[in-house]
Amino acid sequence: MTFRAVVLGLVAAVVIVCSSVVNKTLWHLPLDYGTHLPLAVYGFLLVGILCVNPVLYAIRSTWRLGSRELAVILATAMSGCHIAGTGLMAQVPQLLSMPLQINQTTPAWRRYNLLSYVPPAMLVNNATYDPARESRMIDGMLNGLGRGDHPVSLWEVPWKPWVTPLSYWLSIIALMGIASICLALIVHRQWAIHERLRYPIAEFASSLIRQDPDRSLGPVYHDKMFWWGFLVLLTVNVVNYLNAWFPYFPVAIPFQLDFTPLVGRWPSLGNTFMHYFLPTPTIIPTAMAFAYFLSFDTGFSLWFSYLAQGFTRLGLMAVGVSVSTNYILGGWDAYARFGGFVGLAVILLYMGRRYYGQVVRMALGLGRGAEADPSAGWALRIAVATSSIVVVMLTIQGLDWPLAVMAVMTVLVLFVVVSRISAETGLFAMEARWMPIGVVIGLMGRDVLGLKNLFILGMISMVLCTSTSESLMPHVVNAMKIAQTVGVKARSLSRSVVGGLLLAMLAGIVVGLWAYYNYGLPRDDWVNNNLPRRAFQAPEQSAVSLTLAGQMGTVESYRPLERFSHIKPSPRFTAWTLIGLAAVLLVSAARLRFSWWPLHPVFVVVWGSWTMGVYAFSILVGWAIKGLVTHFGGAILYRRLQPFMIGLIAGDVSSSVIKLIVGAVSYVVTGLRGAT
Repeated sequence: MTFRAVVLGLVAAVVIVCSSVVNKTLWHLPLDYGTHLPLAVYGFLLVGILCVNPVLYAIRSTWRLGSRELAVILATAMSGCHIAGTGLMAQVPQLLSMPLQINQTTPAWRRYNLLSYVPPAMLVNNATYDPARESRMIDGMLNGLGRGDHPVSLWEVPWKPWVTPLSYWLSIIALMGIASICLALIVHRQWAIHERLRYPIAEFASSLIRQDPDRSLGPVYHDKMFWWGFLVLLTVNVVNYLNAWFPYFPVAIPFQLDFTPLVGRWPSLGNTFMHYFLPTPTIIPTAMAFAYFLSFDTGFSLWFSYLAQGFTRLGLMAVGVSVSTNYILGGWDAYARFGGFVGLAVILLYMGRRYYGQVVRMALGLGRGAEADPSAGWALRIAVATSSIVVVMLTIQGLDWPLAVMAVMTVLVLFVVVSRISAETGLFAMEARWMPIGVVIGLMGRDVLGLKNLFILGMISMVLCTSTSESLMPHVVNAMKIAQTVGVKARSLSRSVVGGLLLAMLAGIVVGLWAYYNYGLPRDDWVNNNLPRRAFQAPEQSAVSLTLAGQMGTVESYRPLERFSHIKPSPRFTAWTLIGLAAVLLVSAARLRFSWWPLHPVFVVVWGSWTMGVYAFSILVGWAIKGLVTHFGGAILYRRLQPFMIGLIAGDVSSSVIKLIVGAVSYVVTGLRGAT
């Protein structure tokens, strides 16, 4: 790991977060940093490998960026993707400011004085509506203060109301990010070496950055099958792009099928979320290619989860069982997924009990295990310390300490299990679709928690868990596997990622708030209105219920441990959580016991998620292609076609760079936003 690699990685992280914010407010170009396979990042990585590195190699071979350097740059850049998305800039400024404006237009909030239960450090301007500041602080961010060719300067941004809440929430995000990096360092050896997980994303990235010492390009670029896959998909995407750009261009190659007349014969499917995807399934080449690398049971289970949730929902409706669900408060399928997450976490601990036991002994200073990573003991200490600090910070703001412990633990379980799914299945977009607040409410009952506890739980859920498709730990887990492949120490890599995370946060807030106050917030009602409202959804419902029952003062006066003597667990939560837990444990046991068992427990933890609806058909196609190839051509043909599939993914990400360049040129020439 060289100095220039670290510097380039830090610069890449800052450029990613800053360009993402400015793009959302000004350029509106197809700049994609979302998911755990950010197309723009991998697209520019390919540009560097195919265009820049050969030139450097021709001048002097030592000037070329080596595999280790590219791994460090890629890993550090991924921290910027996390911060650019729901890790910070995509939603946190709105969550901290918009409730003050929403309060003025929501009579129920004012009737129950919900803002009085908000800790001052958690919202802008000490959670107080100030008409004198409101026009500049809130309206200025919504609509922008810049005028034409006269942008506002950094000094004109109203920083003062933001200092306290940003200091608080940035500290929590940074601490949980460091805890995630440490957890990734702890599980790395167990998953990558002892269990030998496949890591499809890391395998793809490693094939791109691996270098040949005697050539300007790596081994995969000298394989004709790679270039066939690359050119086929690049050509298809360019043709479709031309058709979209020029309406009279005569050719378009569709990726979407239309089964609407056939599906229309079963109107009851309209009562399931399959109704959105089943009539017009879309082939997403990247998802299809990744499915080719999966084991048969894993690929089948990912697709099967899509059908399993839909038909389970139909069956429950047929017998009169409620299938209502809520994005933040949970529902039958969310509770089942949570049970699946807990079950998978238990399985992971059981499978790695020997290794993790050695890590714990190292952290306690009781000796070093023969199998444990030497740095894993310190990583566990830091993870416990940072998580404990977050618990203390939440407690200081008024959250009962047992609830703070529960919230932080559920967040960490979510991060670890999502990372495991990414490492094992290559899913680059996955939504857990359950929140810590929904778990706590289901376990204890809503009206026993108190309004302040409910609000803090809602905020920590919104800030940390809105989208697991952009969470940090899966990025780091895959980056450590890439580093292992090319010979970079995971401990050294983790330090670079921490630096990228902190620098990206600082740059994102400074440039982000300047861009928002200059050009206005992106017009996104989900982020600007719906998400801030959802943090108050449980407090509002509880305020109505407790006021009618005359129990508001009594519940608010409960001491932390006293509150547990009044809990009322939801039977619905208990039943579905146990069902999800039992399903994962039973499927895992059957998978270990019977070689023919067709299901992987992952189907429980992803079922009913929107992303599985999007990718299920593509995964089925990739699974079918692998089955046909292995049946008729055996292992030899399967391995021979692997570079072709890598080329398909590379062609897909390269297409994003072409679209971005064309859109940027169009913007410069015409001045039109969002021309693409």
